[in-house]
Amino acid sequence: MELIKIVKAGIGGKRIWKEVKGQIILGKEDLVEGLIDYVKGYRDIKEIPIGQRYASRPGLEVLFDEGIKGDRKKRKEKVQEAVERHGYSQKEVADYIGIHYSVISILLKG
Repeated sequence: MELIKIVKAGIGGKRIWKEVKGQIILGKEDLVEGLIDYVKGYRDIKEIPIGQRYASRPGLEVLFDEGIKGDRKKRKEKVQEAVERHGYSQKEVADYIGIHYSVISILLKG
């Protein structure tokens, strides 16, 4: 009976999922910042899901603001940053900025 009360109390209540960082970290800002620094040391371990390895990465909307889209040089730099530094896939970046993923591959080689 106690479980039913707990479930009913949670229905329609505050949802915590929007506050979770990198799919795994939930807590006050100082705790989150400390754990994000810890997680950064594990970016090369492929068994850890990419969303967790790059818990503090900026969103694509932050990397590619409106000023970037018209400037090819800046766009290329941001593509490299998004893929190489922040772990976004070439397809994720291509879909976000509205180009074919093969163009991303060319940008990264050049």
